Amino acid sequence: LARWHQAATLLLTSPGVPLLFQGQERYPNKAFSNAHRLDWSILDQHTFDIYKRLLRLRRNNDGHTRGLLGAHTNVLHCNEAEKVLAYQRWSVGGPGDDTVAVMNFSVKPQPRYRIGMPWPGDWKVEFNTCGQDGAVIYADFSPYDGQHAMITLSLERYSALILSRQD
Repeated sequence: LARWHQAATLLLTSPGVPLLFQGQERYPNKAFSNAHRLDWSILDQHTFDIYKRLLRLRRNNDGHTRGLLGAHTNVLHCNEAEKVLAYQRWSVGGPGDDTVAVMNFSVKPQPRYRIGMPWPGDWKVEFNTCGQDGAVIYADFSPYDGQHAMITLSLERYSALILSRQD
């Protein structure tokens, strides 16, 4: 399921209109089919909750991720060898707007992984597919990846994080 949760995060943090099939949050391990009726008795509550949380962030319901509604995207980090991608989304920029998505597409965990960030200061983990939301991580004023700052994260295998700028 970790890869399905990561794929949902990628879809709902990307620019454009996300295409969600009815019931895909209920059948994460099956292909979409018109041949079968949706079985409402089957519910993976964890996957369902992940979709609810991602949609809440996508719509900026809490006022911290306005960037996911914005038109701007900047790839901050792309490491094909380690299969890690990080990108920034923003509308007008600033606290409550700048949002960064980080994905580890590898089976290998990355316990101390560095990524360049657009701004130094506090960044809150708004979402983590591994369930460790809420932490505030400081981005040092140390240029990295061509960005103004650097952050060190612990990335689990097949994981995704969404960070929001706090100050």
